Amino acid sequence: MSEKHERDMNILFLEVCKNIQLLSAEVYHRFGDAYGEIPSAALLWKKAALEEENHSRQFELLLRLKNEVAFELIPTDPQRAWHVQRIIIKLLDILKHITPELMSALTLTIEMEELLANLHVQKAVRFMDESVERLFKACGRADQEYVGAFERFRVTQLLSMSEIKDNDHETARNKDKIFHGYLSDVLLN
Repeated sequence: MSEKHERDMNILFLEVCKNIQLLSAEVYHRFGDAYGEIPSAALLWKKAALEEENHSRQFELLLRLKNEVAFELIPTDPQRAWHVQRIIIKLLDILKHITPELMSALTLTIEMEELLANLHVQKAVRFMDESVERLFKACGRADQEYVGAFERFRVTQLLSMSEIKDNDHETARNKDKIFHGYLSDVLLN
């Protein structure tokens, strides 16, 4: 592979990663809006959306600095990035038609963050200059914090679910079956 072709592929990979962050932010904004009646949940998703938008800006900055800052991509399968992007686009299409129940939305958020973990600047790029490396790593520390916040919130919701009436559980299960059916179709196609 020629050096120019490799550089072009690297730039394309960074563009896809930037787009993935924006798509993820859109998912989180939708969840935040959908669960506005639960302020603590809405706030978590709004914060997560803003973090993803910040990740996108990091990729944008890196793309602008690509000729001034020496870096290399940490071996990542570019096909994986394109696959993740397709999944999130399809997920957004599903979310236009149906909103998952709170627990499914929380679980999906945690799973998405696990899927995205290696597609953030801090994990996908190695900088030759230590000061630049530290700058981008500092930007990524908030991720673990908000994923932990989602996990803690999910646990509190599980504990409080024992107080909900059986009818409400049945309605939620039926709605989630529909959502998971759509989601399974997306992941298989």
